Amino acid sequence: PIVCYNYALFTGDVKWLKSQFNALKKSLNYIEENIFDNGLFYQRYETSKGLWDNNLGDTGTNTYAQILLHYAYSCMQKTAEQFGFGGEAQEFKVKAERLKQAVMDNLFDREQGLFIKSKEKHSPCNMSNAIALYTGFCDGEIAKQIVELTNNSLELANFIKWLDTSGYEIVDSEYIVNNDIIGGKVDLLLKHIESGVYVIADIKTTSVVHKESVSWQLSVYNYLDEEIAGVGMCLHF
Repeated sequence: PIVCYNYALFTGDVKWLKSQFNALKKSLNYIEENIFDNGLFYQRYETSKGLWDNNLGDTGTNTYAQILLHYAYSCMQKTAEQFGFGGEAQEFKVKAERLKQAVMDNLFDREQGLFIKSKEKHSPCNMSNAIALYTGFCDGEIAKQIVELTNNSLELANFIKWLDTSGYEIVDSEYIVNNDIIGGKVDLLLKHIESGVYVIADIKTTSVVHKESVSWQLSVYNYLDEEIAGVGMCLHF
């Protein structure tokens, strides 16, 4: 639902989105088969590929997955409201609100002021806190608190240090590449100040970078945007 809704907004291809509405509902119904009594989605081993690698095993009630599912419900609600399925919008709104309450009850550590990794792992999760801000999952005082507590993270400090000495400047973030058939988003579009060469960059904050996966990812994105001139880099902090 997330990709399809944003695709329709970007391309204006509403007809295609409407043709996929029932299929998108079925995809959410499949996920809902693994929502437990506590209201949280449980990631099974069979579908537990990690966010940044190709390995199975990231099982459990991961906060990141819950917030992503909440975002999917929100996109379905907007799809219903904006593109002719208004009678079904309330269903997705209720599901989103129910899931949000379960996340706040189980996965937000009020003492630390941050979202944790999962019910199984209680340490703060950078990715979960970031996506909570990006998708609008939380706002007001909680959002302000998360920003204040994560503003001086080691990853951010290292990125700022790198940028100050790299010779590059940021042109755009969440940069969209496409060839009018398929598309994707890149973390950063950079420009080398001296040469004027554009470079796409993917930021990784995991302990281990799977170089082959990143290489394939950047190669595809370079192919989709001729202005990048075939240059990409992985920034690991």
